[in-house]
Amino acid sequence: MKKSQTKRALVMSVLSMLLCFTMLVGTTFAWFTDEVKSGDNKIVAGNLDVELKYLADDGSLKTVEGETKLFQPESGLWEPGVIVAETFEVSNIGTLALKYVLSVNVGDFVGPKSLANVLKVAFVEDKVADRAAALALDFQPLQDVANYGDIKAEGEPQTWTVVIYWEPSDKDNDYNLAEEVSINLGINLFATQLEAESDSFGTEYDAAANLGKVVAFSTGTHTLNANIKAGVGEDAITASGSAVVNVTGGTYEVTDAADPGYCAVWANAGTVNVYGGTFIHAGRAAEATSADHLDLIYASNNGKINIYGGYFYARNNGVWLLNEKDNAGEIVVYGGTFVNWNPADNVSEGANTSFLADGYTVVTTTVNGDTLYTVVSEAVQNMNTTLAAGGNATMTVDVVTSTNITLNGGALDGNGKTLTASYSGTGSNAGVLTTGGSISNLTVVNGDTKAEKGLRAVYVTGAITEDTVINNCVLDGTYTINVNSNNNAYGLYVSNSTLNGWTSYGTIKEAVFTNCEFGEGSTGYANLRPYTNTTLTNCEFATGFTITRNSTVSNPFTIELVNCTVNGVAVTADNFMSLLAGTADSYSLHGCADVTVIVDGVTVVK
Repeated sequence: MKKSQTKRALVMSVLSMLLCFTMLVGTTFAWFTDEVKSGDNKIVAGNLDVELKYLADDGSLKTVEGETKLFQPESGLWEPGVIVAETFEVSNIGTLALKYVLSVNVGDFVGPKSLANVLKVAFVEDKVADRAAALALDFQPLQDVANYGDIKAEGEPQTWTVVIYWEPSDKDNDYNLAEEVSINLGINLFATQLEAESDSFGTEYDAAANLGKVVAFSTGTHTLNANIKAGVGEDAITASGSAVVNVTGGTYEVTDAADPGYCAVWANAGTVNVYGGTFIHAGRAAEATSADHLDLIYASNNGKINIYGGYFYARNNGVWLLNEKDNAGEIVVYGGTFVNWNPADNVSEGANTSFLADGYTVVTTTVNGDTLYTVVSEAVQNMNTTLAAGGNATMTVDVVTSTNITLNGGALDGNGKTLTASYSGTGSNAGVLTTGGSISNLTVVNGDTKAEKGLRAVYVTGAITEDTVINNCVLDGTYTINVNSNNNAYGLYVSNSTLNGWTSYGTIKEAVFTNCEFGEGSTGYANLRPYTNTTLTNCEFATGFTITRNSTVSNPFTIELVNCTVNGVAVTADNFMSLLAGTADSYSLHGCADVTVIVDGVTVVK
């Protein structure tokens, strides 16, 4: 028995050796190889986290939870004249910028009629001091109303007070019953990503993040960029009282089914400024007639709507696309595109009605059988005709527009005038769009205030034909100057100008700034990000302004500063990193060997 086991073991050992030998033979004919690995790069996911607290009776802030009791009078019972105010604090406790909607949720009711018919609601920024202040508010019917806001990462909390009021009326006795009459009310806070952080191609990757509630404002100034599809019997946006609403983008769709009069935008004594966005009236299945209002945009009760950009469409050709209630409201159009409806010649307020501001006209095009009416400044149109041929033009009036002045070489003299530009949602939109040339004596401001998208005050792109020379200009935008080119035959030369926002340019010949001031723009950016050799002489930077670089530097370059200051403090090789380099991250100059910084002839140690 033992002999057999020994023999078997010997055989297995020989087989094992043969197998090992075969494996070794197989490895002697390997190809030459080499390998390069990067170090471990930590990929960190951002954190979207919003917190809602309410002001408790003891004066402390407590977290709103599912069982939190809100909107309760001290007696626990509602009756005509009762006012209940709840103060809330919205905080961004995550690492990503966010936009949010804070809304009153109207739930189920008990009784023959809903208390929603007699209760009114108002949203107020900050706290409400007393009953007199509460009664002075502009209350709206209780419905699923909401207020919008946005908070950057590490931004300050925002305070809102929601006031519910049983306004006495002749309907009150309908609720004076022996049986229970009640309604469920709650507060909802919903947040999603804000277009603030950037990837390799900009901030637009957050554009589809949708908040989705109809909104009604009665006080304060609000910026709105959302996707809202209103239900039957709802207006997508309502501005009443003293509210000012700035619509910077998004999509707003409304349907009135069989009941006319519901709108994408309703200015009911309030003011709405439309800088961009798409506005749709689903309308009816049949072709609209003059009896079918299809009021896409509506102003009443001395409300005012200013339209600077956007896309406006009513299915089956709504006759009343823009409507001022019997001239009791005002709608003025400075820009935008209208489908199959001419804002310069319609019957909304009678034959040949025009909603255009003085100095504006329409340009007509046909796309897929639809006639598009685009509103443009006559001054811009005339200048563009001259500039398109490479000629020179001089501004003679201030201009508000969502279409760009297009410079094809030649010279644009702003003549001390102001170009107020808004972002229309297209990648090439700018105050001045150019392939090179001279721009002087011009102020470009961002009409689309607080917009996160990228209005460019001056945008150099396309087949660049010559140097871009800018003198004695004030440029404010998300981007002050953006050169989207790697053509190293031509450069950027800026003098005696103020640049508020984000200035950036590709691997062009060079960039030279002389006697310039750099500061924060209207959308919060304060940054210079070069990709090529840059010289700054006698320039002043605001406190907090930063000079950065791309996360990957493919072509090493030099930044040279001569006699520059930060808020009056002279920049030196010793203090450059603390004054202008910002915090250490993948875009900073900290430790970057591919970018050389020289200050007054001395190389900065990074």
